Amino acid sequence: MKRYLSPKEYMKIIGKLAQKIQKEDYKPDAVLAILNGGKYPATFISNYFEIPMFEIRIKSYKGQNQGNIVVYGKVPEDLAKYRNVLVVDDLVDSGKTIKEAKHLLEKYPGITTRIATLFLKPSSSEIPDFYVEVDNKWIVFPYEVSILGIFFKFYFDMNERKFMDKFKKQ
Repeated sequence: MKRYLSPKEYMKIIGKLAQKIQKEDYKPDAVLAILNGGKYPATFISNYFEIPMFEIRIKSYKGQNQGNIVVYGKVPEDLAKYRNVLVVDDLVDSGKTIKEAKHLLEKYPGITTRIATLFLKPSSSEIPDFYVEVDNKWIVFPYEVSILGIFFKFYFDMNERKFMDKFKKQ
């Protein structure tokens, strides 16, 4: 069974994640986005906390089939300047991607990492520090549906500041 997220629902869940992080009184110095799925939540969180964002692509899926972990690129060297790094992805399924991200960051002594995701699958071997929902369905994000993806990019770019201000006031 699949769950299709509307752009509005997706943005609301991202806002809830930022609020959870803030309520825990955790103050990250930087965000590391796991591409592709972590890009939009990490961008929002980076702007919400006014901290720099870095990116790395770690992939364990090809279509809907899980396979081996593939890392594209490497951890940006500038990330070593920061102490509290928040790793952001859209969801934790098996836990392989998050485990690999933690492994890559272990090479930088002095960096403390915490993990934030929108969704957690109940069968995951890794539990993120921050997540919004546990859901066993296949999540279809707005940017994954071709025409909706184009609309979502426009919606995200045009409404992020307004949306972020609304969540900061709550």
